[in-house]
This record gives sequence, structure tokens and C-alpha cells, in this order.
Amino acid sequence: MPKATIDREKNGGLIDYQPPSKRASGFAGGCVLQDDQPAKVLCSGVDTLYLTVDVEWIPSAFKAGGIMTTNWFKRLHDNKRRASNEPGNVFPDVIRVEDFPAWQFNTSSYGMGGYSFMLASRFMTWKLGDWMEPNSRPSILIEMRSETLWTFGVLECMRWIRGIIQTMGGVVKIMKPSRVDMCVDVLIRQGDWKMGIQDHAITRTRDFQTYQQHRKLSGLGFGGKTAKLKCRMYDKPKEIANASGKYWMYDVWGIKPEDLTDDYRVIRVEFQLMREKVKELGIDTIADMQRKQDQCWSYLTRKWLQIVTRIDKRDRRDDAGWWKAVQRGYKGSQLACPLIPAKAVSKDKRQLKAQAKGMVVSHMACSTSDIEDGEPITFRQAMENMISEYEDADEDISQLVLNRRAKYARAEMKIQESESVQAYQRVELSPVGPYPQRPKLEPWNGEQLDFADIPTTDQRLP
Repeated sequence: MPKATIDREKNGGLIDYQPPSKRASGFAGGCVLQDDQPAKVLCSGVDTLYLTVDVEWIPSAFKAGGIMTTNWFKRLHDNKRRASNEPGNVFPDVIRVEDFPAWQFNTSSYGMGGYSFMLASRFMTWKLGDWMEPNSRPSILIEMRSETLWTFGVLECMRWIRGIIQTMGGVVKIMKPSRVDMCVDVLIRQGDWKMGIQDHAITRTRDFQTYQQHRKLSGLGFGGKTAKLKCRMYDKPKEIANASGKYWMYDVWGIKPEDLTDDYRVIRVEFQLMREKVKELGIDTIADMQRKQDQCWSYLTRKWLQIVTRIDKRDRRDDAGWWKAVQRGYKGSQLACPLIPAKAVSKDKRQLKAQAKGMVVSHMACSTSDIEDGEPITFRQAMENMISEYEDADEDISQLVLNRRAKYARAEMKIQESESVQAYQRVELSPVGPYPQRPKLEPWNGEQLDFADIPTTDQRLP
């Protein structure tokens, strides 16, 4: 029997080959479970990813004393000097990679933790060192945002990072995960999510936390603050509404918010693995992570933590029905969901419009005391009144807009609005300005993550 068809129960959950998870197709008649169905997995994937990258940079410039450097390092040092004179101490820049949206980021006026450059954006954050060859410290520390991972998918994110580094004139030597958050979102009945679940947990940690809201269970935590491995379970729709605002997750799930009735809960089961634990589980590189994530999930949900029906007698112990769905539910790194940026931008605009309206109304109320009862005041009038009181209304704010753009920038992403699209549609961007023409990067699969296909130094453009 081929490995890909081995039954999970018979093989202890260890399957060598798994297709990536697909977006949920939705539910006929809303969010419902059949009588014999304890739970339904809505999605699975990597929600947070920190990377360490070793890079060999190709010299293309010199600094004082004849020391070799790159044009990009000189450019980033110049950005740092400019940032010190700008509001917020940041200066905007952009890197363009063929097949991907332009990465618009802000260069901070300061470094951090021994790294010369801090490059921040909505997509990801880099701590970048200006040494030319790998040493005891990684060349780059990268934090991938949740929105980025779910938008592009893990493999495309790795390809994008490789393309950015190549555009900057570097050769990736090795890329390793330093933190991986793996998750499954599962639809369960309301009665299965209640106080007392922790009493049915069998776990290898002695630390656990219970969180309540209005005396109702809102979340569980397993593992202490400094633990190298910990688990979080929580009501994801409630967390979206009260904290993160990631309403685009409903598109990943394939359901509408109004379809989720009080009879059901969408619970996120999320494991956070730090570098020491990741390596202990045999995952040293990104290629290892891609190949072994299914085995890793099996260990996490069958050995490290289990939710069982009873804990008094070991021989009668069985996993809870909804927990069995969690055990089987991880299908590997997620596919891209192209609707996410459009949804996120729409939410940002709604919030900003509401904030702007509130400020204009407050300003009008503060500056106008002779309003007669029943006298109509339009929003346009209130805006004009507010503008008239600003002597610097014609001030050039283009630089302020550029500095803020990296926070919201998705302008060059051509988002497919069709619900039927299952993968990110790449954007054709032609290099401009100082960006040299690069060979087109071929798509990756799980076997190409060791960077064996990267051109050697003598094959690369200067």
C-alpha cells in the first residue's frame, strides 16, 4: 500500500505524503453538524512563522576604508539617516520581485539586538545584519505575519523571501524555522466547549490556564510563559470580534459570520513550538518542516496533549470525539486565500472612516456653540469648518503618507474577488529604477526547499 494511502489510525497518524489543505466549501443550510458528526475541521496550517536566514552577500560597493559592502546596504544606511529626520523615525522604501507584489517597508532610524536594520511592513518584519558572510549570528531574522501566511501560503512566502534576498544581491545558504505556530480550526457543538475540559486533558506539562468571560469558558492554555512548547485553545470568532479583527478568517473557513449560530463554536487549537523544540522533533530546516509537519502534529495531539472522555480508568480511556477530528485535521501547509487582502483593506477603511467621522463631529461640536435646534449640519459642512481652522491645510503631507503606506500597503496586489479562486494569482511587476533584471523564479514544491536550485555566485547578475 502506498504511504500516501496508509490509514491514520493504523499508522499512528504518521503519514509521509499529504496534500495541502483546501478552503472549506461551506455548509448547506448554514453551520450544522450531522447527528453522527462530532466536529468538522474548517482549516489547518501555519499561523505564525519566525525564520533565521544565513546569507552570503555579493559585493557591489565599498565603504570607508575600502571594506566591501553592497549597494543595498549603502542604501539602507542612507534610509536610516533620513529616518532620523522624519516623523515616526522611519523612511519608506520598496523592493520589487517578479511574480510578487512590491514589498513596501519602512526602514527605522535604529537597529535592534545587534542588527543594523529594522525593516517593517504589514507583510513581515526583518532584522537585517550588514555583515557580508554568515557567522555565528543569522544574517536575517524574519517574522511572518498571520495575514501574509494565509494570503500567499507558506511555500510562496518562502519563494518570495528568496526572491527579495536575490534582488538585494544575496545568496541564501540556509533558512531555518525558529518559531512555528501550527493550528487547526474546528467547528464543534456548544455543549462540548464548557468549563471542565481541563479535567479531561492528559498532557506532559504541569502548567495550564483557564480563561473565562462572563463566567463562560473563553480559552485554555497548556504550558508556562517560558515553555518551548505550549498549546492554546480558544473561541476564534470571539477573539476576532474582541481583539484581532481578522474577519477574513471567515473566508478561509468558507462560512459567513451570520451562519454561525449559538449552538456551535469555532475553536482554534494552536501549538507554539520554539526553536529548541522544533529541532528536538527533527525539524532543522524549512524543508524538514514541510516534510515532517504531519508527524509533528501527530505527536502534539496524541502524545503531548489529549482530550479524553474519562481519565479515571486507563483501559477505558478514549479520545473525545471532537479531539479525534483535531488529530486527523492537520493537512499540511495551507494553500493561498486571495480574498484576504481585499477583506483586510475593506476593514481598515471602515475603521478609518469611522474614526475620521468621529473626530470631525467632535471638532464641530467643540467649535460651534450657536447651533439652533433642528438646524441641519452635513458632514461636508463639518469637514469644511474643520479645514478652515487649520492654517496649514495646504501643507505637503506626501512624505507622511509614504511613511504610513507600509502599514496599509497592498496597492499593487491584484486580488481575485471570485470565491472560486483557490490560489494566489501572481502579479507581473517589471523591475524599475535601481533594480536589475533577474531570472524568473520557478515555483517551488516541498522537495526544493533546501535551496539547491539557487544559482551559484558566478551565475548571478552583479
